[in-house]
Amino acid sequence: LISYAVNIAQRGFPLTPCQLAELANEILKACDGDNFELVGRNWASCFVEKHSNRLKTYWSHPLDHSQA
Repeated sequence: LISYAVNIAQRGFPLTPCQLAELANEILKACDGDNFELVGRNWASCFVEKHSNRLKTYWSHPLDHSQA
């Protein structure tokens, strides 16, 4: 999951916390079948904090209309 998140961010499409949680749920479903338990509400932020040596959160800035 970390490698995928880093790879896709390097391509210019960083994951939102919601997307990160959805991917984690898909992995859990693939491993445990339909009886898996969804990740918690704050799971994504805790995951990023736990792996802060490889993952970071940041806010994007809208493009200036004169540059678009």
